[in-house]
Amino acid sequence: MPPEQRAEAYTSLAAKKNTCANDITDTEQTKKTVTEGGKPAYHFVKPANPQDYETLKQCISEGLALIDQALALEPADVKNAGSIDVRPMKDADLRSKLDYLKVWESARSYKASLLIQSMRLAEMDGRKEDHDRFKAEADQAREAFLQLSDITKKLQKEIDDRVQAEADAANANKAGGGANK
Repeated sequence: MPPEQRAEAYTSLAAKKNTCANDITDTEQTKKTVTEGGKPAYHFVKPANPQDYETLKQCISEGLALIDQALALEPADVKNAGSIDVRPMKDADLRSKLDYLKVWESARSYKASLLIQSMRLAEMDGRKEDHDRFKAEADQAREAFLQLSDITKKLQKEIDDRVQAEADAANANKAGGGANK
């Protein structure tokens, strides 16, 4: 099976684990709104039910393991995708490249999300150093996601521009053909 299909499967499973963790951390019981420096902020506290806390730890751990497996498959052409020149690419190649990169974009996004869940768990446990480390890792993962997201947006824009240019040309031909009758 190609790496991108395996990565997509791992990412899909990791997404379920992220949802599991978020369903626990994003509740009124665990997510408390406070004011810090005059601005609203959130503080995360352990769920009242110890089973929910254990489930949270398990979902985060399994989710990170799955997303790390997905990202371990990321090939060099994805890491170097910023150098893609879209202009000479054929339409079908553009769409194919976009679909291919979206797999990795999703994996990078879930990596950032699961690191945020890890940060929340560390806060619940009062592990300030781990919280800060996970925050730095989540910020770095988010940046990697955004870099690839910018590339996929560039590909999508080129596809959309080409479709619009074809539509404009077809409309111009219709308008020109109708005037000659």
